[in-house]
Amino acid sequence: MAKYMIGIIDAVNGKQGSVLNSEVMKQITQPMIYMTGFNSFLNRPTFPVSFKDCVYGYGHMLGSYRGYDYIHHGGATFGHFSYITTIPSLNMGVFSVISGDDYLYKDIRNMQMLMQLYLFDMMMGIEEPWIDQDGACSFPDKWKQSSRTFPAPEQAAPDRSTETDPKVIEYRSLDTDGDMSLPADVERYLGQYTNPVFPPLVLKLEESVMKFEMGQSNGTVSIKPDGRMEILLNRPTDPLHLPEADKTKAYLHFVLASDVTNQKMESVEFEYVERYKFHRSSALYLSSSFVAILGTVFFTLFKINLFLL
Repeated sequence: MAKYMIGIIDAVNGKQGSVLNSEVMKQITQPMIYMTGFNSFLNRPTFPVSFKDCVYGYGHMLGSYRGYDYIHHGGATFGHFSYITTIPSLNMGVFSVISGDDYLYKDIRNMQMLMQLYLFDMMMGIEEPWIDQDGACSFPDKWKQSSRTFPAPEQAAPDRSTETDPKVIEYRSLDTDGDMSLPADVERYLGQYTNPVFPPLVLKLEESVMKFEMGQSNGTVSIKPDGRMEILLNRPTDPLHLPEADKTKAYLHFVLASDVTNQKMESVEFEYVERYKFHRSSALYLSSSFVAILGTVFFTLFKINLFLL
């Protein structure tokens, strides 16, 4: 990674012999999308300094810190998180990597980013960096409590309780049979739903619990007391043991089939930040019990064939 950072710095500075091509580096750091909020939590006058991503290039975020342009990006898989930042004009770069359960990227922001900014201050020769141990461990309380500026209130989620499309099954109209974990007519929801972009969305029953699967993602579906159909998405750590604010949740919106005699749901909208529509797959969906019976039949026929041979 040190060689890669040196390559970025040398390529941006046009240095001959760089391991990265200068022209290619110019292209991938060209502003493509203007960013308005990803790292805007570190802004003056609430904090002594600003560290704000301004634009996004081809896989690189660009912004400024203490008046110097930086290039950075983070990467993550379950349990492993990395972060790289370079300031080419100062020939500086920092790469950090941590392990653990980083829900909602809190460690990347509150640990890795602060650690990197502290190191940049030290390399710049700043005798008293703005971030210290107490400020890092309690971030951002030290500045939020003393600041006279207040963030704008979060926009309330849209109220969909008044939607009137008769085919849309709203959260609050889902009947239950006394068990808040399942709708009374659970068989109508089970099956496979497809989308041109995403992996198939599968809903199935396992030991009287509705399970959600979509590619490598999976979780448990339940009806909440307020009537919402909610997916609690699994992470490396059992989500049931997490604080409520750290649980990753998604929601399902169903649409009845146009043929009133067919009680299966014809489509579902998967809501996670945005809504994505899936249509019921025309392929036969096999329940776990049916698969077990089918497997027993084939195994029996296989034994009969061996006996006849």
